[in-house]
Amino acid sequence: MAEREPEAGREIAAALGDSYRAFAENFIEAQKRNTGLVEGWAESLRGLLESQAEANRALARAMESYVKVVDEALEGQRRTGEALRESLEAYREVLERTNAVQEQSTRLLEDFFGGLQRELAAQAEGGERIARQLSELAGSQLEAMERLVREASESYLRFLEAPYEFYRRATEGDRE
Repeated sequence: MAEREPEAGREIAAALGDSYRAFAENFIEAQKRNTGLVEGWAESLRGLLESQAEANRALARAMESYVKVVDEALEGQRRTGEALRESLEAYREVLERTNAVQEQSTRLLEDFFGGLQRELAAQAEGGERIARQLSELAGSQLEAMERLVREASESYLRFLEAPYEFYRRATEGDRE
């Protein structure tokens, strides 16, 4: 049918004359060029669309890779967060245990030093009591020793005076 059209166009051109024939040939040539342009445009558009489709497929692959990387990063962050949470819980537990041990140590030290202080105070009080008793005993012993020395001295003096006293009584008895 495409061959008939140029022939039909020639017949019309022959009938209308050379000017119309030149016009018809130019028109047919313009239509061929336009058809070539449209075909070229369609081919370019098809190539562009194929290129865009390939770019979209590459973008989809890149997005899949990106989503995978983001998912892996999020999973890594989740694991890191979980590990951090576990570490913080362990640290808190260690701190609580350390505080409990310190409190217990403080109570033990307070009890020890409190007991030691009470014991030392009791010993000091006992020592004071013993010192007072010893002082009282020493005072009593001193008094007893003074009495003993005084009585011994008086007895010794009487012993020493006994011959003199005997002589005096004997000489007094002669005088009477």
